[in-house]
Amino acid sequence: MKKTKLIHQLKLTTSMFLIAYVDIFIGCVVIFSAVILGQLNEPTSSLKVNKEEASWIGATPCTYVYAAEICRAEQRQLFTSIINLSVGVGMTFQCVLAMFFHWHTISVIMLAMSGVGCASLFLLQESPVWLRARGRVLQAETVERWYGLEPPAAAATVESVDRSRGDVDGPMSAASYWSVYAHRTVWKPTLILLTLFACMILSGLHVLITYSVYVLHGFNVQWDSIRVTALLCVARVLGSLFYSALHGVKRRTLFVVSSAGMTVSMVVILLVPKIYGSTLTNSVLVAAFFAYVFSSMFGVLPLPWILCGELFPRTVAGTMSSFVHICNCIMMFTIIKIYPILELNFGIYVIWSMFTIFCIISMLLGIFILPETQGKSLDEIGMTFEKRKKIANNN
Repeated sequence: MKKTKLIHQLKLTTSMFLIAYVDIFIGCVVIFSAVILGQLNEPTSSLKVNKEEASWIGATPCTYVYAAEICRAEQRQLFTSIINLSVGVGMTFQCVLAMFFHWHTISVIMLAMSGVGCASLFLLQESPVWLRARGRVLQAETVERWYGLEPPAAAATVESVDRSRGDVDGPMSAASYWSVYAHRTVWKPTLILLTLFACMILSGLHVLITYSVYVLHGFNVQWDSIRVTALLCVARVLGSLFYSALHGVKRRTLFVVSSAGMTVSMVVILLVPKIYGSTLTNSVLVAAFFAYVFSSMFGVLPLPWILCGELFPRTVAGTMSSFVHICNCIMMFTIIKIYPILELNFGIYVIWSMFTIFCIISMLLGIFILPETQGKSLDEIGMTFEKRKKIANNN
């Protein structure tokens, strides 16, 4: 029995690492902008860019949906943390490459990595939830046995989630299909997630990752850009490991503490230069930026992505997660694109003061709005968005 359970755990872990490999590549791509901007600003660079041109350089929901559908409720937070960790590993790996290779060479390495990542996905089993939603029950049961899930329990969970969230078995008319998206179990999670993503982006984290060179110079941190970027990536990896270690802690608690840590770090970043001048600026500010990134990694950054895979009804999970992801990308692109203009017109302290305000707003969202999903089945999560009267009738 123990041997069988261990084999199932190994299969699940292997699958999560295969799907998370994509996020290692995503981490490499995300930090590539900081790497290339640092190298293009060197005196020996043959290619020069200004801030307007740089803003175009810095501009994945399926992994979290897949993870939510192949893990038990008690396993979900631990195994989804692998995805979060993989992005940090990819970013750190990119910084290590930047220490030894030119960005031309790094681009070729990224091309090869993307090919390997694409090929590795063919080794994965299809999600049993996705198979059942399309009537392929026998295949779903095979996958459930492969992962060590109990088919009766898994089937009951999927069916009850569909019933509780207003999903319909069999072919649906066009009117019925679109009515699903008007259900409160769809639009309410959408609004919550879009709000969380907006606050995450407006907290300044992606601006720091993309423009680490410019931001640190704006605060008069006189350290080598690649070195500081690598340090921030290490903070991301350590924060991800910390999140993995806290897989039993409530989501709301993590989100609130994460937001509070980011807020305190931002206050230090804004006040230390004003109070002490340049005496302690370098060491204290680097430590504050480190704490800011570290704090973001066990709440504010990973949880909106993880919730994308948990909050939506299974029949629309892929579609709505993709929609939220698109909106997030648009917001991210917009803030990254206009940041140099905002900094030029309003100054770095005004802009980062606004980022601090959104860190505080994130903390309030964690206290009053964020749905608690830790340790809950997809069925239980779906019921939290139903009207109380309807829940009582179902019971």
